[in-house]
Amino acid sequence: MNYVAYYRVSMQKQSLGLDAQRNAVFNFINNDEANNNLISEYQEKESGKNNSRKELINAINECKQKNATLLISKLDRLSRNI
Repeated sequence: MNYVAYYRVSMQKQSLGLDAQRNAVFNFINNDEANNNLISEYQEKESGKNNSRKELINAINECKQKNATLLISKLDRLSRNI
C-alpha cells in the first residue's frame, strides 16, 4: 500500500515532536507485513485550529492523485477538532 505522511507541530520550538511523529510512521511502515511504501512526507509548524494548512492540503491532493493513504502518527496532529 502507498502512504503519504503528514507531520505537524503547533510551535516552532516543538521540533522534537516532528521526530517522534516520523518515528511512529516509520515503525508502522516497517512493522506491517504488507508491502508498504512511503511515497512522500509533508510537515509544517502550524496551529491545529487552522484547517486550511498548505502542507496538509498538498498531502491530501497527492493522496488523491496517487491513490495513496494519508498517514499521521496521532489523530490530534490532523486537527484540533477531532
